[in-house]
Amino acid sequence: TILLAMSRILVAQGAYRRALGIIEDGLALVGEGAPRATFLLYKSQAVKGLGREQEAADLLEEAWYAGGFEVPAEFAPVFASYGQKERAMRTLNDAVERRTNRIWFASTHIRLGDLDEAFRILQDAVEDHDPSVLESWHSSADLDVIRTDPRFIALERELESRVTHTQAYLNSKARLTK
Repeated sequence: TILLAMSRILVAQGAYRRALGIIEDGLALVGEGAPRATFLLYKSQAVKGLGREQEAADLLEEAWYAGGFEVPAEFAPVFASYGQKERAMRTLNDAVERRTNRIWFASTHIRLGDLDEAFRILQDAVEDHDPSVLESWHSSADLDVIRTDPRFIALERELESRVTHTQAYLNSKARLTK
């Protein structure tokens, strides 16, 4: 899971060549199923970022058939980014929205241009403290598209108002204000 997380972060940052090295290490370690599919998905995104469109499309198909159907929510926004809108919606409809995967649902709707649905999902995620959204809040390129939208700004304010601090932090802050 560490290699998957590193791969995802590097791809999101545009460090495609570095990501490919980690992805290859991960592929050498995993068997079949969802982990392999996810590494192949990230590989397709890295290769696409390097401008190798056909290779990326082939890897996306390989990823799906390697086990992407086990984690469909993660594939839906990628299908949308490839212009496969109907496939993205079918995939999203087959996925189960959970407290831990709403970022993929929101990302798909953003990529499809359905911002109202994306904001509904993000609102629910903020209310439920969905870790997939909270961990991606500042780094998701998909959210960059909507960061200046007043609805996003309001959600960000709401999120910041819900931040809780440790007792040590509160004690430290109290000492500083005396």
